Amino acid sequence: MGSVGDDVGSGQRIAECRKEFESVLSRVTQAGQETLDAVERDAFAGLLQVGRLLLQARLEAEAEQDKAAEVTSPGGQKLPYHSQKAVTYRSVFGEVEMRRAYYWAPGAEEGHCPLDARLNLPARKDSYLLQEWALRMGATQSFDEMQGGLRELLKLEIPKRQLETYARDAGPAGRTFYEERQAPRPKEEGPILVVQTDGKGVPMKKPVPAEGPKRLKKGQKRDKKRMSRVGVVYTTERRRGEEEDPKPMGKEVFAELEKREGFGQELFERAKARGKKAKRKAFLADGQKDLWDLATELFPDYVQILDWMHASEYLWKAAYLWLPESSPEAHAWVARQQKRFRKGRVKDVIREIRKLARDGTIRGKEKKKAAGKIAKYFQKNRERMRYDRYRRMGLPIGTGAVEGACRHLVKDRMERSGMRWTVEGGQAILTLRGIYVSEHWECFWQWYRADEARKLYGQTAVVKAPVVRAAA
Repeated sequence: MGSVGDDVGSGQRIAECRKEFESVLSRVTQAGQETLDAVERDAFAGLLQVGRLLLQARLEAEAEQDKAAEVTSPGGQKLPYHSQKAVTYRSVFGEVEMRRAYYWAPGAEEGHCPLDARLNLPARKDSYLLQEWALRMGATQSFDEMQGGLRELLKLEIPKRQLETYARDAGPAGRTFYEERQAPRPKEEGPILVVQTDGKGVPMKKPVPAEGPKRLKKGQKRDKKRMSRVGVVYTTERRRGEEEDPKPMGKEVFAELEKREGFGQELFERAKARGKKAKRKAFLADGQKDLWDLATELFPDYVQILDWMHASEYLWKAAYLWLPESSPEAHAWVARQQKRFRKGRVKDVIREIRKLARDGTIRGKEKKKAAGKIAKYFQKNRERMRYDRYRRMGLPIGTGAVEGACRHLVKDRMERSGMRWTVEGGQAILTLRGIYVSEHWECFWQWYRADEARKLYGQTAVVKAPVVRAAA
């Protein structure tokens, strides 16, 4: 049997740590000609080196304890010591070498390194802390910016493809996190539960033809967009006559690009988890028929409300059929119709638009046809435009939350210049960004580490919450 252990003992490595720390301490605390920011940079670089040495010392101390002649594998098989296996572990301090005892017997399906489970070694040997920091950056920045940030801050050169792999690994876990209802519940909830939904396009990569790229014809685009469904769930206080809707409480946002048929069910489950104490429930959307079909099927006890701004946009379209754009007359006409909306007089607005088309105020076949479509739109949505009733009930009437989510969750990250996505990669980032924006990140990452440990090592791994010490 070969020897177990490293050529350099943990004691010698600790001595190297002390020496390096003393060097940093001497450079930083000794008065000189350097500016303070230069001293700060030197201290940070030195502490990264000290951290790497400390981590190396810890791994060597762990290896020294890993000296059993025989172990029992997770499958219950007795395995003798075979050899040492080395692996490069990439940490936030840099790369460190990790040696661990490997146990194997002829005929065994696979060998076993007990130290992997004890330390919860990630499958890809990149530290969970490094992955977390990278993905926090990835929730708000491009992969190029992630790569540059890690290079600038931690002096780590990580291939962009590896950063994309972090997201593809963690993204699907984000769905399971919500499916298992692991997201923390808000400390405070309002009496009104609100569900809002909308859609936002994501630019997608097209499959590369086997015969190679062709010259595009006039009007053709090399890339196309795929619609992502965006959902928002929150509670709020009653609307008490204020001009603006009350602020959302515990707002959760998510976007579904990949499994679009499951979007409605996910929206329903999230709302169900939040609606136990709600006194009133509201479902807000724009005029898309499929969204109202979804509301009727899955949210039958919710008050359906057509977004106020969306309804107002149709008023502006009607006004511009015969009045100059941005003219005082157009503003005055729209204001009068909005006042009617607030009083629940949608029929009066419909009658006026039809009258304008009949009496020749709106001229031209196409414009009269457009006026008819607008009137028909209001007629179709009349029951969702009872804004006088909604105001008395204290319900919100605007979809600002989901429109903001379409912009902040999707557009700001997914539609930057030159970005094109696969369905898998785009969904992974949308899922992680939704977790981040919903302020569930810390809870998710603790759960993710534990879930990975269970997958890799069964019940043999113990994952504790990260220790964070406040500065004195």
